[in-house]
Amino acid sequence: MIYDFSDIFKNQSEVLLEDFIDKYTSCIEYSPEDGKPYTPVYYENILQTIAAPFEEEELLLAFEALAIYKISCAIPYVIVINEIYGLKGLLISKMSEHSAHSNVVELLKITNKINNRVAHAYLLEYVNKLISSNNVRISSLSDLVEKNIIMHYESHLVWLSKLANLIKHSQKEGFVELDDTMCDFGLWLHGEGKKIIHNNSKYKSI
Repeated sequence: MIYDFSDIFKNQSEVLLEDFIDKYTSCIEYSPEDGKPYTPVYYENILQTIAAPFEEEELLLAFEALAIYKISCAIPYVIVINEIYGLKGLLISKMSEHSAHSNVVELLKITNKINNRVAHAYLLEYVNKLISSNNVRISSLSDLVEKNIIMHYESHLVWLSKLANLIKHSQKEGFVELDDTMCDFGLWLHGEGKKIIHNNSKYKSI
């Protein structure tokens, strides 16, 4: 789908960027070479895209690039979403000055898709880290002496890795067991495990 807000935002990207950076951005990283901030570059690209007719996917990719950059700087998801909401408010305010109500509706629709694309980028980063750390844990279990007990925890980690991979690839078929009384680890924990773990607070935590 092609969006066209150029009647409103043409030649406005620099003014909007300055206003947005001043009011809504935080956690800005700077280039070690020239000391210039990185974050405005991504938002400048976004605003320049909006200032001309654009394909939906073009804008979504621009926000995805922003999300990937923010992830690389360890910027929390909630901060990025807050910035995006700030940008949305700024754009809607500008549209209201032109009584462009139909454009506001279109902007709100694509904003939902933007939020989903950014959330997906953060989710992928999380599940990739989860898969990596779980693989390390699973491979290290062979070194543990109490294998007869720890194997139940191993099955839980395998389950967790499978769940993460299913989420990563958006697979709904063949989903893992979600009832904690039905999986291998849950059956052990509610049975033999309850007799072995005498510390009630630790048992509840597990």
